[in-house]
Amino acid sequence: MIRNILKSRFNKDYRALKRLSKKQRYTNGEVRIKGFKYSFPDARSFVFMYKELFEKQIYKFKANTNSPYIIDCGANIGMGILYFKQIYPETQVLAFEPEKSIYNSLRKNLKDNNINNVEIVSKAVWKEEAILSFLNEGADANRIEMLGQDENLGEKYLVEAIRLSKYIDREVDLLKMDIEGAELEVLKEIEPKMNLIKNIFIEYHSFSKQDQRLDELLNILSRNEFRYYIDSPNGISNSPFINRGNFLSMDFFLNIYCYRD
Repeated sequence: MIRNILKSRFNKDYRALKRLSKKQRYTNGEVRIKGFKYSFPDARSFVFMYKELFEKQIYKFKANTNSPYIIDCGANIGMGILYFKQIYPETQVLAFEPEKSIYNSLRKNLKDNNINNVEIVSKAVWKEEAILSFLNEGADANRIEMLGQDENLGEKYLVEAIRLSKYIDREVDLLKMDIEGAELEVLKEIEPKMNLIKNIFIEYHSFSKQDQRLDELLNILSRNEFRYYIDSPNGISNSPFINRGNFLSMDFFLNIYCYRD
């Protein structure tokens, strides 16, 4: 009987994800899957993130404590936080999300799921303290304007940016950075404190009209004694020699998993 209940529950969740994947881009809504209630601005990006986080478990890591400390840069609607709370219920999280409407979804998702021990900051992380022009794509590609302009990105407004190093004042079990092109500048800014960080997840973004600087990022990791594993979450082009592809001005992006032996 228990097996049938679990099977029915799985099928219900599977059908919900299948239904959402067929929605047009930027269709908002709410859904409950496996005990969590989610509010989202874009059904398709929600399905992609759900599969990456909860099925593939790309953020899974091993901590030496039941209450690891995690810094989440680019928290979006909070799916990463909910995943971390699933594997480590007592985890403590400091989260940054500058986009206004996404930040509201983040707050709602944490409240609706009774998530505690999470501090959320409505600011961007950057190489310096500044007021920056920000582009709102509406889902999961919001970014600082100077990093990658795109005519398909909608609303533009100013956001406050901070230096992440000011917040690294203790040992960090995992630093997650999905910050749409700001990752190299932020990594350079926090380098003096990287000895406090055990694991780093970086989503690296390459913009088609800008210099590629992946080598600089990897050099920072190497000289701070991190090993890394690189994976491509979703290929933009299958034949880049003849069709280089472009997604919201990006020609490719990578997942980089960084850890110490």
